[in-house]
Amino acid sequence: MELYFSPMACSLASRISLYESGQSATFKRVQLSDKAIASGGSLLDISAKGQVPVLVLDDGTVLTEGPAVLQYLADRQPDSGLLPPVGTTERYQVLSWLNYVGTEIHKLVFWHLFSPDTSPEAKAFARSKLPAKLTHLDRHLAGRRFLAGDRFTVADAYLAWALALVRRIGVDLAGWPNVATYAGNIHSRPAVARAMSDEAAMM
Repeated sequence: MELYFSPMACSLASRISLYESGQSATFKRVQLSDKAIASGGSLLDISAKGQVPVLVLDDGTVLTEGPAVLQYLADRQPDSGLLPPVGTTERYQVLSWLNYVGTEIHKLVFWHLFSPDTSPEAKAFARSKLPAKLTHLDRHLAGRRFLAGDRFTVADAYLAWALALVRRIGVDLAGWPNVATYAGNIHSRPAVARAMSDEAAMM
């Protein structure tokens, strides 16, 4: 497999999931500003969307969209526990949180904050939405180690990336103590720490 990524972009969640499940992939770095692949070529020749992550399977199949890539990686290694079995309510709880992170935090907040085309007014609006999302997470995470169930899942991998960006934009999590505790625990996991270190070194 080949994973096309940009350092500390949302594709970090896919790297985390690969490390957590013990799967191997060839990592292809992409410069998002011009879609250039570090090893040569353009991401647009692989995916017309020009966004990461892009996962190219050994048979040439191209998968895009972070939540879909995460589900594929989890289902490819079911013993990892990254996603509960099909048909279980636990699986749909994980998928619910995967979609929450994707829509309510990633696209509503961070896509606008880091897009060069977003106006200052739109950036301010997006940032203003973050406290309510953190409050919702804080209430849910009271007494919990993980977003869903009793083990790390792809939803946690996605949120680990999002909370790294929360810190990057200078938001202090002290006002959301359950989120702060969760972030500390999640970011200290060996696979998460390794993935974040690997990509931070490329920044």
